[in-house]
Amino acid sequence: MKSNRNHEMERFHGGGICIYCGKPTGLANNQHSACAEMHDWGRSQIISLATSVAQGNSQEVSIENLYNSMKKIANNFFVSEAEIRESLIIAWGQAVDHFMSDGYLSRQEEAYLHYFANYFGINQEELKLHKSYEKFIKGIVLREVMEGRIPRYSGPLGGLPVNLQRDESLVWIFRGVEYYEKVTRRRRVGSSSSVSIRVARGVYLRTSSFDSESVEYTETVYVDKGTLLFTTKHIYFSGKSKAFRVRLNKIASFTPYEDGFGIHRDAQSAKPQIFVTGDGQFAYKLALSIARFAG
Repeated sequence: MKSNRNHEMERFHGGGICIYCGKPTGLANNQHSACAEMHDWGRSQIISLATSVAQGNSQEVSIENLYNSMKKIANNFFVSEAEIRESLIIAWGQAVDHFMSDGYLSRQEEAYLHYFANYFGINQEELKLHKSYEKFIKGIVLREVMEGRIPRYSGPLGGLPVNLQRDESLVWIFRGVEYYEKVTRRRRVGSSSSVSIRVARGVYLRTSSFDSESVEYTETVYVDKGTLLFTTKHIYFSGKSKAFRVRLNKIASFTPYEDGFGIHRDAQSAKPQIFVTGDGQFAYKLALSIARFAG
């Protein structure tokens, strides 16, 4: 065994101490590659185990003995207590993704996710740091709307850019939305033709003509970027140069896109309008569902 003096000399000459096993590395490094591999494998096993329980798929480990099972792995593979807790939050988020794969969060799934978080003392502020938390809230909102109950928006307002009417309630806010319009343009398309006329032996006179016609075509153009609001009565858009509202019961059709949705107003002169929200499935289903109940 090396003495403390030798240990300090090794540090002085560029040696390091492994952050996992606590032993000298002998190099200007802070971990052994083998220890790092063990840690990474152990952490992945802990996350996998917690995820299966959070999704309700585990046949061997229950939620009641999950922590002890995770702790056993952690003790053998250099996984810290903080990483165990982080793994539980990651598992919760992956369970949300799993339940939301069909675009819908049932009451049973919502209740189990709440139970999982409460059992391990994971508070809302911790969950909000996970990217799946917003998806969790979207799932609840969409289910309520599809079942005929219009929920009130409970997220951060940050100063609404529009004034709502007295008889309507805010349902959802999309920020940083790109707004596009489909516009009709015209251009002239022409064609030419020529004819050769023999005027003498070996001599020809070539005449030509040019015809053109006006052709109509549709183009999608970027208009503005801003905030999009869904209420119980309207869709509002507020950007730097463009602001308007559309009554939901005056929309003739909705078009789903991967990253947004489009609307076509119920008017003869109306042109398609497109909103890129970043979550096309949710935005389309929400707009379509609210419109069914809009008076």
